[in-house]
Amino acid sequence: MPAVAAEAKTTLQPRPGSRQDGGSVKTGAAAALARNEKITPADLKLLQSDPSTETRSLFAAKFGRQYDEFAASSTKEFADTILYHLAKDVEAAVRQALAETIAESSDLPKALALELAVDEIEIAGPILERSGALEDPDLIEIVKSQAEHYACAVAGRSSVSEPVTDALIDTGHTGTIVRLLTNQGAAFSNEALHRLAKEFAGDGRIQEHLVKLPDLPPEVVEHLIDGIGEALEWDLIKSRSIDPSEARKLVNAMKGQAAKAMAKQGAVEEMTFAKMQERMVRGLLKPLDILSFLRGGHVSQFEAALAAMAKVDLQRTKRLLYSMDRRALAALCLRAGLGTPQYLAIRMAVDLADMGINEVRAKSVKYPQKTARFVQDQYERIRKDRKLIAQFFSR
Repeated sequence: MPAVAAEAKTTLQPRPGSRQDGGSVKTGAAAALARNEKITPADLKLLQSDPSTETRSLFAAKFGRQYDEFAASSTKEFADTILYHLAKDVEAAVRQALAETIAESSDLPKALALELAVDEIEIAGPILERSGALEDPDLIEIVKSQAEHYACAVAGRSSVSEPVTDALIDTGHTGTIVRLLTNQGAAFSNEALHRLAKEFAGDGRIQEHLVKLPDLPPEVVEHLIDGIGEALEWDLIKSRSIDPSEARKLVNAMKGQAAKAMAKQGAVEEMTFAKMQERMVRGLLKPLDILSFLRGGHVSQFEAALAAMAKVDLQRTKRLLYSMDRRALAALCLRAGLGTPQYLAIRMAVDLADMGINEVRAKSVKYPQKTARFVQDQYERIRKDRKLIAQFFSR
């Protein structure tokens, strides 16, 4: 390896007048270099005779894959010499090829990792997303000092601690926060979830993903439900109550739709379902739309939208939606990808309607706080019980 390292060190930088662009088509020799799994003396001769960007990039990628092997032996000092030369290459393509293959190295020197992590984003990205050499303080400093793309890369790490999550939320960048919310390895403190619910209440993309997080604290769910009510101007959700006469109208509409399914409305309903499926394919059907249909009394559209999002036929959707076993409704909503606040809003409307038509006294029917907590806990339990969910769709 010492001889190899010395030879490589003298050939890594391009010679005056040598071809730099690398071209879009590999030369025969470069193609051979790409095919070989490990660095060979022939690779070094090629690097010496043709130190083009293409050849140096291929060599950098191959070296990055072998670096841990070199670092684990007596050749570490020579391997580090080559590593630093490649990391300093004048061509971004060479540094990028190195970064992509060395990002997950357990032996990558921290100083070099920090240097690559603030290089051009194409080079920094793999390091920020995958390198274990970067610790929380390093990541937080990069998030605070670099542009949005760097923070977004950090948000995609397989594991993101609560302090790093807080720093990413501090950026206020929607794209970064959305990537964080869709990252199963990201840890959120209760305070961070409260911030996302309150400070970003007007950001639809963030709220769309926030409501889908499992095991949201009850206070956050309460806030999100209030937000749903405000967005729809739906007093039923905001006040957790409903006038018996309004409840009667709502439940009659729902039961009426269920009855119509057995009459001559099949063609019309299937057409509505087809339109909702088309909206779903085009990305124009959102969970808030489902609640909007329900709030407006458009029950057939509500049913069709829920069926389209759950990818379940309309008749099965009706059976699950109006089942006496509320777990069926939970399974349907989970299949549709609805978050806990959205499920609670639908469940609340159905429950209040049932309570309203059975209420003798002409006064507002309340949905107790304890009931809401029980329903939320039930939804979270069912979310984890995949066998139970599957049962409702196999009948």
